[in-house]
Amino acid sequence: MATSVPETGAWQVLATPLSVGLAVARRQLHWAAQMASSVGKTLIEKVPDDSHQAFSWISGHQCMASGVIAASQPFRCALRPADLHLLILSDHDVEQLELPLSGRTLEQAYHWLEDDIERQLGRPLPSALERPAEIEAHPVGEGARFSVRDRFAFEELGRYFSNAELLLEKHAADREGASPIRIWPHRLDIASLITLEDGDASSAARTVGVGMSLGDSSDPVPYLYVTPSPPLPADDLPELPSGHWHTEPRIGAVLPASELICAGDAADQLARGGAFLDAAIEACLAKVAA
Repeated sequence: MATSVPETGAWQVLATPLSVGLAVARRQLHWAAQMASSVGKTLIEKVPDDSHQAFSWISGHQCMASGVIAASQPFRCALRPADLHLLILSDHDVEQLELPLSGRTLEQAYHWLEDDIERQLGRPLPSALERPAEIEAHPVGEGARFSVRDRFAFEELGRYFSNAELLLEKHAADREGASPIRIWPHRLDIASLITLEDGDASSAARTVGVGMSLGDSSDPVPYLYVTPSPPLPADDLPELPSGHWHTEPRIGAVLPASELICAGDAADQLARGGAFLDAAIEACLAKVAA
């Protein structure tokens, strides 16, 4: 049954300690996100920054959604982390259809998605939806079925996305030069890019990236980050109220999830995350602009 989008939520308390199943759930979500983003890759006009394949976070549905696909009834493809459901939303973000991925293979889900999109379009797809490549390995990539047996881990991933979007709205989105907040499927992070100065043939752009990663093969747990470009000198990094400066493979400020969740209740977690972002963004903007 179609549902309307509720009001934007507040901070959702993150669990202590970190769930041991979080990294396993993240890898499944990563594969599922490639499938959902393939719709934008195929049907939305390509743009130089690849944002045609990125998602926005829809707070009311607690899901990541593609851009709007042109059709007689325009629609969006979405993925809800908390239960690993694929969704079809109207262009007004009303839920039209959903498919639970748990118990299904990647190919089964692709076939369902391709059939439904062709029904929405009223014509065949111009090509098959692109299959994932070059992402962190998980058995679902080899034909295993998705599983949300560890439901808490998937719900926690949804809370990380929701909270990160809230933090970015409060501390990055209203800054001059900030891009829209997007979820990038290849890295599975949610971020905004603050551009101070566009690059040209003689110089690189001056930017500060602000976001949250859900983790990767080298750092498997979530973390907030602020990354300047060009990089800051490693011997002249200012103090931060929390978190630390990461210097390899590139310099950036990082607040690991362990430091965020140990802050306490919802208000304290939100305050710690916000204080870290404000300090790190200001430090990076000052240095990059100098």
